[in-house]
Amino acid sequence: MVKHNNIRPNIHMHKDYQRWIKTHFDQPLKKKRRARLRRRKAATKAPRPAQKLRPIVQCPTQRYNMRQRAGRGFSLLELQSAGLKPQYARTIGIRVDPRRRNRSQEGLSRNVRRLKKYTSSLVLYPLAPRGKDRKNKEKMIQFLMAEQKAKVQMAKYVNYLKEPMPVKSTKEIASVVNVDEVPDYNAWGTMKNEWCIKKHHFRWRRRDIRTAYKKKMEEEKKKKKAAKGK
Repeated sequence: MVKHNNIRPNIHMHKDYQRWIKTHFDQPLKKKRRARLRRRKAATKAPRPAQKLRPIVQCPTQRYNMRQRAGRGFSLLELQSAGLKPQYARTIGIRVDPRRRNRSQEGLSRNVRRLKKYTSSLVLYPLAPRGKDRKNKEKMIQFLMAEQKAKVQMAKYVNYLKEPMPVKSTKEIASVVNVDEVPDYNAWGTMKNEWCIKKHHFRWRRRDIRTAYKKKMEEEKKKKKAAKGK
């Protein structure tokens, strides 16, 4: 209800909402454009794969840690174990992640084997001579011979891969075990006990040191009192 002697309200909410509307009618054409750019990139990079080599890592959290996937890049320790330097690895199609840390020996050895397998089947094309070296016949002949040799090696690999050595996660099927073969002990209780010992080890150690020190001091006091009594 209108109150007091004011102007009669006659509000027209003409908000220019057309300015805030976004349409995506060009989505199908953008999809085609992305596919065309991917093909162009693959053609320019050929015979190299479109993507770089990535490590095998375990998924985080307790729910998915049994599943494997492709990681961001190889750690510095993995490259060092495989006999590669990070700067050189990046030039031969290997992804590097300097922040990643190896938590287990199993994961480290698995990725080192992956790197060694990749480098063993790698075909490196020679760099073309530049500047004055282009007029040097000996260097040009060496370059052409090395290039021909690389092309012959490359002819073995007919199939073109989008990603080198792709990672595929396979489900582990549980095997049937005889009940007689299973050891008769409390597995959960043993794990819980080990966890408890690991968590409270230093606290218990400090407690034992403190009690041993108190006991030693009390014994010394008793000895002093006994010496005075004599």
